[in-house]
This record gives sequence, C-alpha cells and structure tokens, in this order.
Amino acid sequence: MKSVRRDVATRVVVSALLLIGVAGACQGQSLLSLAPRADVIVVGTAFARTDSGKVITFSLSIEQSLKGTLKAGTVWPVQWQSLWANSQTYGATSWRGIWFLTQTKSSVLQVIPVRMGVKAFFSELFYQLSPQPAPAELASDVGTSLVDAIVLQLANSAMYDGSDQVLQAAASSESGNITRAFRFLAGRSGARQQAIGLAGLIMGNDISALVQFEAGSAAMSAADLKFPAAAIGVWFRSPDDTAIAALGRLVKSGSEAVRDAATLSLRSIHTAATVPILVSLLDDQSASRRAGAVNGLASFANGFGIQTPSNLASMAYMNTAAPSPYRTADTEKSVGVSPDSGGASMSADTDLQSAVTFWKAWWQQHQSEFQH
Repeated sequence: MKSVRRDVATRVVVSALLLIGVAGACQGQSLLSLAPRADVIVVGTAFARTDSGKVITFSLSIEQSLKGTLKAGTVWPVQWQSLWANSQTYGATSWRGIWFLTQTKSSVLQVIPVRMGVKAFFSELFYQLSPQPAPAELASDVGTSLVDAIVLQLANSAMYDGSDQVLQAAASSESGNITRAFRFLAGRSGARQQAIGLAGLIMGNDISALVQFEAGSAAMSAADLKFPAAAIGVWFRSPDDTAIAALGRLVKSGSEAVRDAATLSLRSIHTAATVPILVSLLDDQSASRRAGAVNGLASFANGFGIQTPSNLASMAYMNTAAPSPYRTADTEKSVGVSPDSGGASMSADTDLQSAVTFWKAWWQQHQSEFQH
C-alpha cells in the first residue's frame, strides 16, 4: 500500500503543476531566497542610467529601507555586471521599484536581479512598483516582518509585477499582513490585481473569495484565470456547505481550467456533501475529471481525511481514524485510478471505465443515504 500511496501523491502533485502551468523553467527567483541573500533591500528610484557593454551603472534614490542601514533621502551608486550586453531599450528615464543589493568594499552597491532570463534586460533587476506610495491600508511598521513588508509594497504596484512572489509568500505564511495585501488586491479594479487577490484569499480557504471568483470568472482572461484556478485546485479544501455548492457550480459551468481545478478540490475534500457532485462527474466528457470523481468517491468511501498540501507528501490523510461503513475491497480498488494508459489503477487491475461502472452501481445502492 505504501507504493500505491507514493504513486497517488506523485500523480496529484503533477496534476497540480500542470494546472498552475509551472512545469517549465521559472525565471523568477524566489522572494524567500532573495531576501536573506541581500545586504540591502530598499524601495527606491533608479535614474542616470548608463550602459557600457555588459555593465550597467545608475544612481538609486532611497525612499524606504526594508533591510540594511541605507537612509531614506540618500542617493547611492549602483552597478550590475551582466553575462550579456544589455538588450533592452527604454523611453523612461527613471524606474521605481524594490531593489535587492549587496554591499562591497567600495561605495558602489551591486544588484541581485530578481529574475534570471536568457538575455540581459534591465527590467529583470527589480520589482516594478506603482509611481505612487502605498496607501494607508498597506502600511507596515517596525513590527512587520521583512517578507510581509515586501509583499505589502508589491500589492501596491499598478502594473502588478512580482505576482508569483506574493503567491509564494502566501503559500508559506499565515500572516495577517499577507491576507491584508490580498484583500486590498481583490478589491481593485484591475483584472490582474483582482485575480491575484482572489487567488491568495482562496489559498487560505476564504469562502467569500471563492464565491466572488465564481461570480466574476466568466469575465476573466485566461492569463488572469490561471491564478485563482490554481489556488482552487491545489489549496482550497473547505468542507463548508457554501463552498461545496460553489465548487459544484464551477465544475459544471466554468472554463476547462476552472472545471479541472474544482474537480481537484472536490476530489480532495472527502466529505458526504461532495459525493452527489462527484457522482455527476462520472459521465463528464473529460477522462481526467471522471478519474477525479472516481478517486474522490473512493477516498470518501474508504474513510480518508481531507487531503491538503501539508499532508500530501506523508499521505497522512489516508490514515483513517475509524473504519468507514462504506469501505470494502472493491472500494479500495479504485484508489489511484488514472485516465492515462487506459486508466489502469495503481492499487489493482481496474481500468477507468470499470471503476466508473462500479461507482454508478454503488450510487444506486446508497443514493438515499445522501438525500437531506
């Protein structure tokens, strides 16, 4: 059974990665790794830029110090030594953002680029911020952690640069400041800002954010939709009746990406309220959603707990607290049924269509037990 559990975990993780669309190489460096590497982190505006082959130099006016001893109102020389000659031109003459820097024996600061692309772009050096200072609802104080202070600044960006970093921070933090940043973004008029804000709140199992997303998802572009969709599929696991009902509607009327995400969420919650919705997916046109329905039904019947990112690797959710009245040798055969390679099960020689047939018959036998 241990090998089966590992295979199930691998399959869920791969599904989540494909859902998010991050299976390819990621150019952005992690905020959580950038922060400790930098001697100095500031909000500032770069100007007087000059390019000389692979070296870019500029002046940086410090607006706010997030890490280090540089004082607001001072101007410092900064240099970036690239592996390639600069290949980006700008009409702008100044650039406001968050800068990660190292100090040297000279007075010249060195840049740690926030992105590592295949060409030398000046825009890869920093997180671009709005020209306007952060509003009061995004204010930080001396007690605010470094990562939280950076996230609050990024939330104010009109262009919304660094959205991936804010979501990474949310995945590793339960800070009220992170939630505050997402609530601010969810209330903005910008489509990308709102999508990132809702995604962050959904990652925290915020039911009102899920309902808000449901109401506005049809108007979202595919580029914006991927953020809340990924949050639903990977993170949202609320067993609340309102949440289950919203997921049930999304799995029927959303885009393909949203329907896949809602299925992944529903198949991971393992409560009685999800059962009728999962049964309805047994006839879905998508083999992956049919397989998701089979796995969700099997997990419920076998008494598995709610599957979350934190218990996925250990497979702790598969440890039943008490015997399930629905658990049989037949229900165990459906654990890990896949739509791939003919739908072979990882726990038994059960293909997807046979599993679908079994669960339809199981529903006919038990349907009355789920009517309220």
